[in-house]
Amino acid sequence: MVSEIKVNTLSKNSGTDIFISNSLGLASFTTTERDALTSVAGDFIYNTTTHQAQFYNGSSWNRA
Repeated sequence: MVSEIKVNTLSKNSGTDIFISNSLGLASFTTTERDALTSVAGDFIYNTTTHQAQFYNGSSWNRA
């Protein structure tokens, strides 16, 4: 697994929205490091090359 979410409080806001009580820390990788990962659909990272959060949809990385 690439990313792990640790929060103090996770609560339902409204509908399907959720609220996280503290900042979300994502694993950070360059584009080259990201491409060398063995990723699964749903992985989230912070790309330090593009300065963007990205998720893996099972076949490609996309901007979050």
